[in-house]
Amino acid sequence: METNEESYGCGRSVKALVWAGYKETVIRKGIPEKTALWYLNWLKQFASFMRNRELSQCVITDVEKFLSQLSDKNNLETWQIEQAKNSLLLFYKEYLNVPWGSRIEGLVIKKADPPKAFLKECPENELFRDESPPKELTTIYRNLLEKLRTEIRVRHYSVRTEQTYEQWVRRFLFFSKMRPVAELSAGEVRVYLEYLATKRKVSASTQNQALNALVRTAMISGQFMNCSDTPMCLQP
Repeated sequence: METNEESYGCGRSVKALVWAGYKETVIRKGIPEKTALWYLNWLKQFASFMRNRELSQCVITDVEKFLSQLSDKNNLETWQIEQAKNSLLLFYKEYLNVPWGSRIEGLVIKKADPPKAFLKECPENELFRDESPPKELTTIYRNLLEKLRTEIRVRHYSVRTEQTYEQWVRRFLFFSKMRPVAELSAGEVRVYLEYLATKRKVSASTQNQALNALVRTAMISGQFMNCSDTPMCLQP
């Protein structure tokens, strides 16, 4: 997407310094350089969306409007909208250090449900998939996964258990369309367990392992807290 440098409220040379400084901030936060370029692209798209407004003069409602219009686009996945949100979070919280910057993290932007016609035409393995989560998922849910690792290590679980639990959590989040954790509930956990039993045909022990991983994650995140009461939905 091409943008007009002069529309950002400052000259080309100043804007170039902002882009470079922001990119350095993103990389310093542990984001791979290739992904950092996407973060920079989202920031430029936001700047274009704001037209003649200076980015330093924007407010959180501007960010919310931008993310909302992204959610209305059928060609964007939930993880892409989350990536756009994270890019603006880093820009306003870490780079500009504005008072309201941290509030971006709490914004909940819901992706519109796909039309029923799409659901009928889309192959089942495209609607309900949990295999091969993208690397982007690790970046989006970095804090949650780090808390899970810490919890497991404090309890002196084996490295193998840590890796297995993290993999189940990653699969569940991918299966749930990479929605914000705050939107997930015990209902989504139940649906995922049913999927493992009826579609993936996993064993009872494997399904129980997935449930244990999600229960542990629920305890440290404060989300989908009743998932420990979720009944097992096993194949006879």
